[in-house]
This record gives sequence, C-alpha cells and structure tokens, in this order.
Amino acid sequence: MIDLIENALSELSAQHTERELGDRSSYVGASDIGGCPRKAVLSKIDPRPHTLSELLRFRRGHIAEDIIAESLEHCGRFRFERQYEVEDNDPVPVKAHLDFVFHGRDSLGVLEVKAPRTMPSSVYDSWEMQLYFQMGLLQKATGVPVKGGILAVDLFEGTLRLHNGYRPNDEIFQGLRQRAQQIWDAVNGVVTPEIETGPLCGYCNYIEDCPAFKADEIPELSSEALRLGELKEQKKLLDKEIKQRSQHMLKIVQETGPFRAGGIYFTSRQRSYTVTDFASLGEALSSAGLLLDDFQTTRKSSPYLEMKFLGKAA
Repeated sequence: MIDLIENALSELSAQHTERELGDRSSYVGASDIGGCPRKAVLSKIDPRPHTLSELLRFRRGHIAEDIIAESLEHCGRFRFERQYEVEDNDPVPVKAHLDFVFHGRDSLGVLEVKAPRTMPSSVYDSWEMQLYFQMGLLQKATGVPVKGGILAVDLFEGTLRLHNGYRPNDEIFQGLRQRAQQIWDAVNGVVTPEIETGPLCGYCNYIEDCPAFKADEIPELSSEALRLGELKEQKKLLDKEIKQRSQHMLKIVQETGPFRAGGIYFTSRQRSYTVTDFASLGEALSSAGLLLDDFQTTRKSSPYLEMKFLGKAA
C-alpha cells in the first residue's frame, strides 16, 4: 500500500507541476531565486524523482494554501486570485506563480504562504528573496503599487504568523534579477552554478555529490552547528531544572495533598512498570531445553546524530 500511495503522490505532483507551473526547465522561477543556485540548475538539467518525504511536504504546502483560501472566501472581505502568474523575458526568461494576489482599489497585495515543519523565530532569507522577486515582477508587469506579506502556517502546532509590511525594493529586485541571470547562464553551461548551504541542505536530492560537503570541515555550516549545540545545552539545563522543580512540587503534594497554583492543578499519581525476571525466565527455558537467545532478535536499526564537542583551541 505504501508503494501505491507513493506512486500516486508522484503522479499527482507531476500533474500539478505541469498544470500550474508548466515546463520549469524553460525559465527561472521565484522559488529558484530563493534557493540554492546549484540545486535550481540541477533540477532543470538533471531532474530526479521526488522522495516520499518531499511529496508529503509538497502536499502539506498545498493543504495550507487551501485552508487559507477557504477562510478568505468564507469571510468575503477580499477579492483575490490564486496562483497568479507573472513573467518577464528581459534579459532571461523568469516566471513567478504567486500564491495569492489581492486586488485593492489602487494597489495589489501579494501573499506568500509557507507551511514550515516548525515555526521559525524569524523569516528565512529565502522566503524574503522569493517575495521581493514576486513583488518586483508584479509591479513591473502592472505598473500598479504593490505590497506583500508572508504567512507561515504551522499545521502541527495549529498556529499562524503573518510577516507583513513588505514593499518592492528596486535595488533588491535588480540584485535578484542578476541572480536569475547567473542561474540561467549555468543552465546553459556558460558558468558553474554557485553553492549556498542552508537549513534545507539535508533534504536536497543533489547533496551526495555537492562540493560543499566533500571536506571534513564545512565552515558554511558553522552557524547551524553552533545553534544546534546551544539548543542541546539549553535542553540539558532545562531538563535538569524541570526535574528539580518537579521534585519540589511532588514533595509538597505528598505532604499537603493536591493544590492549585498559577492556573495549574498539581496532584500525585503512581506509575507502574512491568519488569521481566530474566533469571527465572532463563531457568524455565533451560528446563524445557531452550535458550533465552533463541527468542531474542535485533530490532531494525535507525540512524541518529552523534555530536562530539571538540572544544575551542587555546
């Protein structure tokens, strides 16, 4: 069944791409602008099948957009279009498909919807690059003032976060057009595509032969590694404090009984554990001519990340 579902999702994704986005190898898209140039180029000249994880993430994004669209339609206060296409061919073919374009009295609004796995504390640079490129293209095509926003939808925690107040910036737009030029030149073999590492590198289809990850030391990931180390250290300290405070509250409950404080109800519960007496079990099996090893199997292994903190040089 899993294989059937994966094949169906792959076919649905291909149909959606063809219907909504067309031949992505024939132009530079707004999502290409916001991502790693090397990945953008390779996805056009060496397209690879999407993994099940990627297919499910794509569907998550579509679901988030549908939720927002249904909500906006229900409130009836906005006039908008979905998947609004805007393109330009000067100096290279570029095209953007805007999630939502709102029609105001004398201006247009662009809303880019994102469905991250976890809600980031701030907007990713790639999100903003994509939005600035979309706004620049739309304003150039229509000649109408444009404003924009990014709506992050966390489907797991059930939260929304709107980053609003963006306006087109010609300096940024021209820089992004140069970026599009470089990507297109790389697609046509004129230049070698640049490599940009980031938080999504682990999900890239082209990471196995990426030059950025061929060395033992990868300086570009230093900030990511440092942040992960900081979070693990914070978790260690938080777990220790939570344990200490929990023990403190438990002792009070055991002495005085249940109580309320700070809108929280504290009480004591008993937790039972089932323990196997392997010595007695081994004796019973031995008397029957059997060994405990005969009933033990190795569980399927799964990868985990090992981190060894090397410390700072003196």
